[in-house]
Amino acid sequence: MKRLFVGVLFFGCLMLVAGPIARAQDKIYYRDPTKKDKEGEKSGSIQKESPNSIVVKPTIGAVTTIPAADVIDVVYEVKGVSKELNRAVTAERAAKGGRAGLQTALKEYQSLVGKITGNAPADRHLQYKIAVLTAKVAGDDQAQMKQAIPLLVAFKKNHADTWQINGCIALLSQLYMDTGDFEKAAAAFDDLVKVPGLSDEGKADAEMKAADCLMRAKKYDAAADRLQARLAKTPKTKPEYEPLEMKLIVCKANTQAKFKEAVDDLRKKIAANKDPAKIALFYNALGDCYLMNNEPKAAMYEYLFVDLIYNADKSQQKKAVEQLAQVFKELKQMDKAKEYAEKAERMK
Repeated sequence: MKRLFVGVLFFGCLMLVAGPIARAQDKIYYRDPTKKDKEGEKSGSIQKESPNSIVVKPTIGAVTTIPAADVIDVVYEVKGVSKELNRAVTAERAAKGGRAGLQTALKEYQSLVGKITGNAPADRHLQYKIAVLTAKVAGDDQAQMKQAIPLLVAFKKNHADTWQINGCIALLSQLYMDTGDFEKAAAAFDDLVKVPGLSDEGKADAEMKAADCLMRAKKYDAAADRLQARLAKTPKTKPEYEPLEMKLIVCKANTQAKFKEAVDDLRKKIAANKDPAKIALFYNALGDCYLMNNEPKAAMYEYLFVDLIYNADKSQQKKAVEQLAQVFKELKQMDKAKEYAEKAERMK
């Protein structure tokens, strides 16, 4: 099952430890943009959590704002359940993505329900963790996927203003797509757009993903209308402008004539450009065109160009890797599909 997770397991890794005072020493592990491929850590007291960021007052130093997209793990201080929590965390880490191990971890987390008291953020995170692991355990079993959907729907309804909401909605939308309900998948991203305080870039990303879902439902006109409306109110200087423009090109390539026109146009853009980031954007758009035209093998080569060669822009590489997981699934190369799904997860 393809995972678009906006950091689902990495964002959601529940590491809760006992402490003398609840939440006295929360910890956030995050991607540090100043240290290539290295993890940063902040310890202290979490002051605020939102769909955009977590604000922490460190034990030493000034209050720090960490973008939600950069969060890897959160450690909430909790009293009285250290042993049980450590057992759950250990079980999940030992699982390494294996279904049997994840089932064991899920049971450990489920046994903690009702035991975390006096710490609403940690209890909320436990709910999220159970929902995420239920989805992970499902694998490609659609009946089990449908067991995870109500858990994620409930979390979305009750905790729309939290840092986990991006991962929740991304996973919920993916489950809807995997069970063939593309319009509900689009509606999930519509709900994300409505979340108070979400950045313009975050809204644009959610609207592009909603358009993807509508395209999968073959509602191309509806998807194009959404993209055109967002593009019209997005300044060309904004980083999300060109990705929106490419998505609109793909959306409109829904007939053989339009498909050929879009492919030719993108090939010309690649030949005329020297910016590796833009070339990656164009190759990803080409892959999307081929995938929409039911040519997964042709799409594979376009995405591989981005993953293996034009990978300076990590956001474009991540997209290519996510798409490759889907492409290999459609090509029935399940080992490669799993490999790329795991790689995409590591890039969150």
